Amino acid sequence: MPKKSGIVLVLVGAVLILSALLLYLFNANEDKKAGEAASSALEAVQTVISEKTAEEQPSSAPAEEEREDPVVFIDGYEYVGVLELPTLGLKLPIMDNWNYQKLELAPCRQFGSFTAGGLVIAGHNYQSHFARLTELESGQPVLFTNMNGEKALYAVEKLSTLASTAVDEVQNSGYDLVLYTCTYDGKRRVTVFCSRQEVLTE
Repeated sequence: MPKKSGIVLVLVGAVLILSALLLYLFNANEDKKAGEAASSALEAVQTVISEKTAEEQPSSAPAEEEREDPVVFIDGYEYVGVLELPTLGLKLPIMDNWNYQKLELAPCRQFGSFTAGGLVIAGHNYQSHFARLTELESGQPVLFTNMNGEKALYAVEKLSTLASTAVDEVQNSGYDLVLYTCTYDGKRRVTVFCSRQEVLTE
């Protein structure tokens, strides 16, 4: 009997190890696909921004309250700009109006706007997306460029790990820019709060 029990335990252990390996390979493949999708979209988004920037600018801009964040359709998806995290070596296209399908491709705007402030961007915890948010530190720069080529510099103010139910703390934080992703267990949210420093011009 002890011998049979030992064999069963070995088999169970082998199954668990194999399952863990398969899960790791699946996640790695999903991460790779997400990175490739974001990279492809980034190229297209940057091309649109470059074309917009090269266009002759109007002599007078509309009043701030009349303006809305520009949105551009690329391959059937709406994009609102490009997010840069220089200290992490990340540059990502940002989709508009998030949903889980879109998050598989790139981070998405969830609340707020570049123009009015309170911009909240959600992303998966893929290594190629937002998994490394935990490496950010207070004072580090974050840049966002909208689809008209307008660019703003932000600074990281603080990092917090919030409950997944803490929607109001994210949506109405009082900060100009908030980035967040879920922890690996999916129960909490790694959240980065940023303040706008200045609007940059080329």
